[in-house]
Amino acid sequence: MNPPSPASDAAQLAQARIDEALRLGKEEKFAEEIALYDEVVRRFGDDPTPVVREQMARALVNKSYTLRQQGNFEAVSAVCDEVLRRFGENPTSDVRERVAEALLIKCSASTELGDFEAALAACDEVLRRFDNDPALHEQIAGAFFNRGYAWEALENFEAALVAYDEILRRFGDDPAPEAREWVAEALFNKGYILERLEHADAAFAVYDEVIARFREDSSPAVCEQVAEALYNKGYTLGKQGKSTDALAAYDEIIHRFGHFLDEENPDMRRRVAEALFNKGCVLGKQENFAASIASYDEVFSRFKEDSAPAVREWVAKALFNKGGTLRQWEEAAGIEAMLSAYDEIIHRFGEDSTPAVHEQVARALYNKGSALGERGNFAASIAAYDELILRFGDDPAPEMRRQLATAFYNKGFALREQGKLEAALSIHDEIIRRFGDDPAMRKQVRIRL
Repeated sequence: MNPPSPASDAAQLAQARIDEALRLGKEEKFAEEIALYDEVVRRFGDDPTPVVREQMARALVNKSYTLRQQGNFEAVSAVCDEVLRRFGENPTSDVRERVAEALLIKCSASTELGDFEAALAACDEVLRRFDNDPALHEQIAGAFFNRGYAWEALENFEAALVAYDEILRRFGDDPAPEAREWVAEALFNKGYILERLEHADAAFAVYDEVIARFREDSSPAVCEQVAEALYNKGYTLGKQGKSTDALAAYDEIIHRFGHFLDEENPDMRRRVAEALFNKGCVLGKQENFAASIASYDEVFSRFKEDSAPAVREWVAKALFNKGGTLRQWEEAAGIEAMLSAYDEIIHRFGEDSTPAVHEQVARALYNKGSALGERGNFAASIAAYDELILRFGDDPAPEMRRQLATAFYNKGFALREQGKLEAALSIHDEIIRRFGDDPAMRKQVRIRL
């Protein structure tokens, strides 16, 4: 038996370091993970042996993924450039794949930085180097897709459509799972562009193609595109007043994808929650209040314990809309039910820091104060406004400031109704102090205390 060669020993050592780095990454020990990748590059950077250089390229690409996960996009580009500099002319198939991968990661980082010209350049480099390599068809599809996305961001919709159509032409019949994902996403994006350009019929035709092509596909990434196509179709139909067709689209999302409740699919859970919420909205516009409330209740029952912020947002919105619908349905008894729904939002989401969620908490507090004031329960009304001001008084968001300004005005009105004129005047002064320099706020409140 021949003893192992030094090159073999070096490759095994490099691989062991990389495997250890990956383990650290799974434990979210990112600094230690990156340090091990740097060690591989430092120790073996000058080794000309092909098997060792493959491990080096792997280490650098893995490092770029970790940096991207941390949001350090400038550093990602620098590492990808190093991959290109060290291995750009390497003929080994595994290394060529790493180079293509690095270019796509650089494209992604450039997109995150809003540098779409750099993203296009990275995609073009993938196509220039590897367009005729059948082994890299997945990376080529990725380059065309990202090209389309960058052109779309630059609002060159014609160029974006050309890129997406090229994916469909080249990979439309490709049975590989990765290719099917690119095709599904390219089709959806094409439909979305057509919708933005107000070609609704053409957009619907594309969405229908997504649904028909991938109806039986079980891949989560492909299912997500089918759900997105159904959702966009339903939303647009709803805006067009075609309620029955809109409800059918939302019901298909709920029926097809309601089982995606595991922790690995927050985007799909969000889409199901949003479809249920929109279904409730459409039914409410039809004055089918019982069915509308049932849909909002289903959002709550399915997702009330969900920890994903994007899902929790729709639970809060469903509770808020349920409150308003209850009041609309039963003027007298509905007020108590509405207040109960608002209290549930405040109790369940009061400490949630997600902007879209705490916006619903603020709306619930404001509407609670308003409803109590209408009933003449001024003390409880003032308490609700005070809680709104305490929780969100320093929030700089324009919509929140508008709500706060009106809450101050309403609180002043309630104090005046209680005969507490001095306290009402102090609210007048507080409005001037907080909003006096903002013409829009002054116009909204129109101080009359």
